[in-house]
Amino acid sequence: MRGVTVHGILLAVMLIFAYQAWTPNETRPTTTNRDGSVTIWELSPDQVRAVTYERAGRTTTVVERREEQGNAYLWGRSFEPSPRDSSEETATDEFPIGEQGEDVWERLAHLRALRDLGVLDDAAKEQYALNDTERRLTVSTAAAERILEVGGTIYATNHRYAFDPVSGRGYVLADQMVQTLEGASSTLRLQKLHRFSRDDVATVTVRGALGERTMTRRIGVLGSADVWVSPDAPDEPDQTFENFMNHVQPLAFSSFAPTVSVDTMQFLVRIDYGGAAEAPIGFLEVYRVAVDQPGVWDYYLQTEATRIPARAHRSLAERVDRDLAGLF
Repeated sequence: MRGVTVHGILLAVMLIFAYQAWTPNETRPTTTNRDGSVTIWELSPDQVRAVTYERAGRTTTVVERREEQGNAYLWGRSFEPSPRDSSEETATDEFPIGEQGEDVWERLAHLRALRDLGVLDDAAKEQYALNDTERRLTVSTAAAERILEVGGTIYATNHRYAFDPVSGRGYVLADQMVQTLEGASSTLRLQKLHRFSRDDVATVTVRGALGERTMTRRIGVLGSADVWVSPDAPDEPDQTFENFMNHVQPLAFSSFAPTVSVDTMQFLVRIDYGGAAEAPIGFLEVYRVAVDQPGVWDYYLQTEATRIPARAHRSLAERVDRDLAGLF
């Protein structure tokens, strides 16, 4: 019996060694960290001025840190490849960066890898498809640029090999990071009209061509809709205003319009949102532009988060437009 036990233990040990020998290390992350535990570089997010992800012959995406009235924010731009007879790229899209983009910005400042491959010679670079890479990640600070050349995909995973041309070291980057950068112009852009939540709103002031109203929000009970009351009549719910705010809540946009100015549009309404102690937390402006069909409009939204006009989903904006006639 003892001999059988010993043989069983030896067989288990042999199987473990065989698994380690035949399973590539690159496909077995040894950390629960989504990007890995190997430090490539360590920067403060506030130090980073810009992040650039280039794909040869395709779109280049640049995310920049900007400031306005002392407030910093992230802004994205996409560029098409330069024509052969031009030295300048043409910006094809601009957009504010959303929460996912801010998360990626932080992760790129504290860049991690799943594995350090060590210093790579030419043969190793060829093995990892790092010789003539078409993808390059650049993280820029005021003092320097940090560069990673992104190479081939690891077998049976979407992880990518990467190469630091300064140190000569190779790395394995997590698939999620690379996939996010590959689709940066859509994955990093702002998705919501506001950065505050509905629960943060205590008051609103609505201004339109027909008048102005300030209302206070009472939280609905047991899943019921919120109740809106005038400060002058706190015990008298206003059903018309409640319907209006219920139509404002689902407003959404499909794209940004960086080349269009709201000065060329017809202004419909502005809503200023107040939080605790009526402190301002954001705003929403709704505009419309006539199209070729009689009585049909295109609608645009602008908020503290979008900074530029965003094209609204027409059916949702039309309801708000219709409500305005009976609101004041």
